[in-house]
Amino acid sequence: MIEGLTDALRDRYRVEALVGRGGMATVYRAVDLRHDRVVAIKVMNPTFAETVGRDRFLREIRVTAGLSHPHILALHDSGDVADPHDSAGGRLLFYVMPFVDGVSLRERLTAQPRLSLDEVRKITREVGSALSFAHSRGIVHRDIKPENILLAGYSSEDTKVAWNTLVADFGIAAPTATHAEHLTGTGIAVGSPQYMSPEQAVGDRVDHRSDVYALGCVVYEMLEGAPPRGVPTFKRGVAPAIARAVLRALATDPGDRFPDVRAFVDAIDVRAKTAAASWMRRLLWASTAAAVALVAASSVLSHRPVARRAAMTRDSLALALYNRGRANVNTRNASNMRDAITEFSRAIERDSAFALAWAGLARAAEMAVRRGFAIPGRSPDSLIALAIGASQRAVALDSSAGEVWLVRARVMESVEPTSRTAVLNDLRRALAADSTNGEVWFALGRAREEILDSAGARAAYGKSLKLDPRRLDLLAWLALHFLWSGQPADGIMWTDSALAVDPTYELAREAAVQLATELRDWPLAERHLLALQRVAQGPDRMVPLADAARLAALRGDAASAQRFAGDAERLVDSTTLTMHQSVFLGVAFSAAGDTARAYRWLTSFSPRGDVHFQLHLHREPALVWLRDPQYRSLLSP
Repeated sequence: MIEGLTDALRDRYRVEALVGRGGMATVYRAVDLRHDRVVAIKVMNPTFAETVGRDRFLREIRVTAGLSHPHILALHDSGDVADPHDSAGGRLLFYVMPFVDGVSLRERLTAQPRLSLDEVRKITREVGSALSFAHSRGIVHRDIKPENILLAGYSSEDTKVAWNTLVADFGIAAPTATHAEHLTGTGIAVGSPQYMSPEQAVGDRVDHRSDVYALGCVVYEMLEGAPPRGVPTFKRGVAPAIARAVLRALATDPGDRFPDVRAFVDAIDVRAKTAAASWMRRLLWASTAAAVALVAASSVLSHRPVARRAAMTRDSLALALYNRGRANVNTRNASNMRDAITEFSRAIERDSAFALAWAGLARAAEMAVRRGFAIPGRSPDSLIALAIGASQRAVALDSSAGEVWLVRARVMESVEPTSRTAVLNDLRRALAADSTNGEVWFALGRAREEILDSAGARAAYGKSLKLDPRRLDLLAWLALHFLWSGQPADGIMWTDSALAVDPTYELAREAAVQLATELRDWPLAERHLLALQRVAQGPDRMVPLADAARLAALRGDAASAQRFAGDAERLVDSTTLTMHQSVFLGVAFSAAGDTARAYRWLTSFSPRGDVHFQLHLHREPALVWLRDPQYRSLLSP
């Protein structure tokens, strides 16, 4: 028996090797017998648990379980088992994580103390993304160091920097703005001294800026070959802007550091930002004339400022509920859509004349139906009725607000799925109320895309981009636009831009997988696919399996393609088939070489004339076989 593991634990996992031992815990490599996957089991050392480690280890389990992110090491399982060496009946705490095939950043720095600037930027960007996600949920890591940064899939022969960075060990994480802890009997502050912020070292108040300091130490070490000591200076030829950014992150006073991790990452990733800005300028320049033509073509458009007074509310709590509802709608996932409906409804309870809250409720209900999200106590038909009624109420309360016409346009997409006439009319009314609303221009771009007007779509996207350059769904749709236009290399930049804003955004991850697949960049496609598998929810859980089938088929692995297609099909209920499930099952089975089955799933969706469904049939690279005369009847003009 391997020391410290009981029969109870060994019944669930086949332990293969001891891979690490430290003051807090011992780590084993094992096989999860139920799921047939290689895992790492972290077992709390009994002596440490009996002092102060047990509570912190329990918190590590709770904190890590709640952080689902592509750059945070996931939690598979946790629990406790009897300690065979403790006659008093002590328990051993453990948790189970993915076993990372790669190296830690510490191992990487041992092999090569100074990393290339591309590697530094990539690691900083991905660690920063993980920390930003944790900080937004009130969690500070407090022990960022090279040992806790893992490079999954790293190979010294990899010249494309295709590995994925993972942040591990949120075990001493705590809610933000707490006081630093000290280990009983030692007086040593929790954390690693070389990377610890000054305020953490002396036990003062700690917040997210402590992680900014620690990440600054790690970036300095990657550039200079050693952690900062005393007054940090740069001996290596480092760009002045990057040097200034690192020194700002290492400021003694938290108030002198960057306000958040994202600002620090942006300062380090200056070249990528400049390239993105250049692309944006090029798209805007190219689309300006066409956007002007779009405006001129609609005689009802004007540049009147939007009248928002009647649409808004004087109730501060109702406004806060409305803003939370909007934020949840923008995530496009099932659990947040349920919360959005609740929040908009509560806002309306407080102010029944709040037009924008009615519009938000209509939008959330419509999106839940369109994406097949299950809302407790509500059928799809009742949600459609709710969307129609709420949108009509919003228009009745304030027909001068552009946003209420925008939402009614979205509801009309579900009411009349085979036409965009009513949608375009409502969007013209929205622009007549406020031609500076970037979301309306984006919706116009989507509508133009769906009627296969690529030039009109790009023009509207360009106008929206100028007004709202960080809009997630716009950036993801721009990526899809270039995918569907046969320009995947141009689409990658837009997925990168979207994922820099929110790395858990499903649509951007989905687009990134497809673009990388079209470019035959297998490592990049696999990295995005792994992330997509972690963030996909509800009916969309089958999408990464369909993407995996196509990826496997293009790499010559027909057996895996067939297996993935079958796995995707088993997640689908044919009685509640959504449009996107139909499309992606068509993609999966055509990739697996079963065109008849693919065609059967595509013809199972109704109405076939749904313009968004037809957009996929006409534009998806994986469905070009539909242009064959044998199948062309499925395509509407």
